[in-house]
Amino acid sequence: MKMLRLFLVLTLLLQPTVGKSPGLFIRPSQGIVNHDYSKNEKFEPNDLMIIQWETNNANRGFDLVLWQDESKKYEFLSNNLKGNGKYQWKVTTSLSLADGHAFFFQMIDADNYTNVPANYFVSRYFNITEGSARNKASSTSTRTSTSTSTSTVSITPTRAISTAPSATLSTFTSASVTSSIKPPIGSDYSASSGLHSEARLGIGLGVGLGCTFLICMAIIIWYIRRQLANMAPGSNMPPPWTPMSHAPIPTQDATAQYPEPTAPVEVPGSKPRTPVEVPSDLRTESQLQQQRFELES
Repeated sequence: MKMLRLFLVLTLLLQPTVGKSPGLFIRPSQGIVNHDYSKNEKFEPNDLMIIQWETNNANRGFDLVLWQDESKKYEFLSNNLKGNGKYQWKVTTSLSLADGHAFFFQMIDADNYTNVPANYFVSRYFNITEGSARNKASSTSTRTSTSTSTSTVSITPTRAISTAPSATLSTFTSASVTSSIKPPIGSDYSASSGLHSEARLGIGLGVGLGCTFLICMAIIIWYIRRQLANMAPGSNMPPPWTPMSHAPIPTQDATAQYPEPTAPVEVPGSKPRTPVEVPSDLRTESQLQQQRFELES
């Protein structure tokens, strides 16, 4: 019972205390490594592109933002989208393709643009090219960042992921949405930044939780070993009883304790007396004292 309570307490301590990603992209897939264009899907203007995502809060609204990776410019595509969504987007943008062909999507909390991973999530890259520029863009957009570290974002979707096309799709263009508020990626998202802030946070969180887990496991192992040692046979038994002897234990030779008897010392000039035998009918003084005399009346 004690072990169960200890395990539950350690489980609660190991729960992460920072905000998780509020959702993930299904189409395009979730973004992992910065500036990895090797597997980019390619689209031309006026192509139809399906955008699909899932969130862990159906009542939370998100704004959909299109980012141009190399120029760090962006534009809003839609506002206050709630829950899980799937849209068919007619590829069009007011951003100049001369500044770069690599783009990605960002879903950000419509009510909170704070630059923390708990308020937004991003997709992987895709290319937008025009006609004959497609092949050229494909060759120039396949460079890969020197950083190979990856970090996956783990969330619990509110429903099972489905990749089947929806019967009713909404079509919209970027021209219908305007906003002067800048999403949070702008300041920390640069060509030399390596990983997205989500990936960096994931790595830091993983290292912290890993160290905490190892410390807790060491405590558990120490506690279990201590309990097993206390439960081992004979670990709590008193020492065996040994009867004590009541005989005195001599500390030295017994003959040295008592001196040997010596003969009586004779006084000079005296003669030894000869023993005299007392008649048996004579009474001793004590016997006479005990005799009772009675007077005649």
